[in-house]
Amino acid sequence: MRRKMKEDVAYSFSMFCDDVALMVSTATTYNNPGETVYNIALDLKARFEVMLASSGADAGRGAAETPQPVASKKRGRTPPP
Repeated sequence: MRRKMKEDVAYSFSMFCDDVALMVSTATTYNNPGETVYNIALDLKARFEVMLASSGADAGRGAAETPQPVASKKRGRTPPP
């Protein structure tokens, strides 16, 4: 996620939600129930879902969402007029 944002890839909210889901899936696939990483992944998933629900945000899974560009953080670049 950090690399995508640093490289100015158009990183949408839907893509962020997909990355969080992938991170949780990977952690629960390659770690055993009861292990710290597995438990933290489940906690992250639960908290993320609560935050999404309480904010009224929609992860937009499968929706045709137009990606919004991320502001450039590279030095010396000026945005086009």
